[in-house]
Amino acid sequence: MLRITWASKAARPSAYIAASRGAIATRCLARSDSKRVLILGTGSQAVRQIESHLALIGGHLTFTVWGRSATKARAVVAAMEGEYAIAVADDLADAVRDADIIITATGAPSSLIAQEWVQPGTHITAVGADAPGKQELAPDLVAGADVLAVDSMDQCLDQGEVSHAFAAGQIQRADVIEVGQILSGAGQGRRTDSEITIADLTGIAAQDIAIANVVLDAHREASA
Repeated sequence: MLRITWASKAARPSAYIAASRGAIATRCLARSDSKRVLILGTGSQAVRQIESHLALIGGHLTFTVWGRSATKARAVVAAMEGEYAIAVADDLADAVRDADIIITATGAPSSLIAQEWVQPGTHITAVGADAPGKQELAPDLVAGADVLAVDSMDQCLDQGEVSHAFAAGQIQRADVIEVGQILSGAGQGRRTDSEITIADLTGIAAQDIAIANVVLDAHREASA
């Protein structure tokens, strides 16, 4: 059972809930030998994703951070480098090519990651495109993924990262699976170490409540 050690830190509960969701999806779909994690984004969610992935997957992970603002990326790394194995990613294309896991947590209005940059075996957890008008991944990258998982089928096809490829006719509903199906054993996730996998997460209210209860229980236990 996951023991959440950061529940009492001062931050919005929703940020930790979203980060927990991201780490669960990553553990579900990434290769078991994954080590190098690229974080796109410099806001609080990017920081929470780092903490959550370390808590759920392990301290062997190393991180690079890329931001549309290089100054903000350096600030994130400076604040965390004494505690974590973390560095700034200067070139996004090179950082993508070198990563085992990519976490996108930006509010970008158009795609940041091109299909040709992503290497076989890479896993991407996309959490930034959680509303209309946002996009982080090129539609052909989404369409070409070997496993394309979402937290909510209807919601993601309407306004998630996968919605752009779906609207363009590059993917069909049958090409997408919900993360919950994979976790329950009702669906197939990663099959080989060479597959490219993507998890598109837009947020589910019922799931958020369940995760919040876990966080609250952990906080009560730590405070007892």
